[in-house]
Amino acid sequence: MRTLLSRSGERAGADSGSRSGSPIPSGGQDHGHHTVRLIDLPQYDTDAAPIEKRLTAFLLGRRKQRLLRTYFRDLREREQEFAPAPPFEWEDFRDMREEAGLRRYGLAPDGLARAKQRALALVERRRKANGLDHLRQEERDRLKGLLGEVPAAVMPSEHRADEIAASLHEEMPWMAPATEAAWHALRRSARLSEPVRVGPLVLTGPPGVGKTAWARRLAGQLAVASTVIDASQGLASFSLTGSERGWASAQPGRPLGAMIDNRIANPVVIVDEICKASGLVSSSGASAAFLPALLGLLEPESAQDWHCPYFKVKVDMRHLSWVMLANTLRTVPEPVLSRARVLPIPDVTLEQLQGFARVRGKAMALPAPAVDAIVEAVGQAADRLPRRLSLRDINRMLERGQELAALPILH
Repeated sequence: MRTLLSRSGERAGADSGSRSGSPIPSGGQDHGHHTVRLIDLPQYDTDAAPIEKRLTAFLLGRRKQRLLRTYFRDLREREQEFAPAPPFEWEDFRDMREEAGLRRYGLAPDGLARAKQRALALVERRRKANGLDHLRQEERDRLKGLLGEVPAAVMPSEHRADEIAASLHEEMPWMAPATEAAWHALRRSARLSEPVRVGPLVLTGPPGVGKTAWARRLAGQLAVASTVIDASQGLASFSLTGSERGWASAQPGRPLGAMIDNRIANPVVIVDEICKASGLVSSSGASAAFLPALLGLLEPESAQDWHCPYFKVKVDMRHLSWVMLANTLRTVPEPVLSRARVLPIPDVTLEQLQGFARVRGKAMALPAPAVDAIVEAVGQAADRLPRRLSLRDINRMLERGQELAALPILH
């Protein structure tokens, strides 16, 4: 796996360099976007101000036409009655404007009120027709970003997919099973020009091996948002799907929130502790089970017509990438396992921990002596600590090294 990914990454970098003079930078800056429709509702403009402005301009034009007709009518009457016809006086023009419903610089108050009334009536009819009339204005404003065509990240090329996989593998080689699964998904996105969708995956392995960190790195490489849901928490089902207004802290779920806040159709959803998934029962007896809510989002058919309990609209959620994490498979519900690809992740060796410290230390711009000291400390700690070292320990050491490196030098 290491050789395969490393070679593909080198080949992609070489090909990219031959086209542009330098390899494509990592981090997803060069990713393209397609657009998809997530909420299938009629799109109507419900802002009353521009509608009122257009109606006012239209009515003003009609009133000016009426003023011209009044002028020529009076002119003909004068020519028929008098020879030659007397000139118009200022009072004559004022009477014509009043008859046409005009003031000196615009509409009379009745015309302005009429335009405003019609604009408000039209907005009200449009709100009822677009399926969002049941929402408050602030809720409609928040959901506005997902109306119409919404960007969805895609792989620009299979070469870029190779680069991302090689980068993930270089930093966390023990996560090779997960990286390979993501690699194939990214290449498929490039071949078919479809939105990137990884998973559903279930990564099972010892705590502290970097399962969450890997999923976050994946989202970062794809330049999409990510959100983490702890399935062991009692409110996990609310974090997943959101809650109706009958609950005290009603809000949309985190996956939909990530889509709204970042205006992206395919963020990465990380479900931690899937082996400890639980539900919640309110004091009134209403239940909020995590498993049924999750299964409805994992199935593409049901996810396509998923109904948000908070906004009470249908949203297409099938483009999400799902990475679920577990320390053991014994307590992971069978319906989840049957809908996901299960990938065992081995424990991290001492050499891999030290390699991770070097790669991350360089990425954090730590001085080389500080990185060397951390790598040496990792080797000593492995012999002295009564427990196994994990990636959490390495990250704490790197963060501490970064703090020390930023301290001023005392003379």
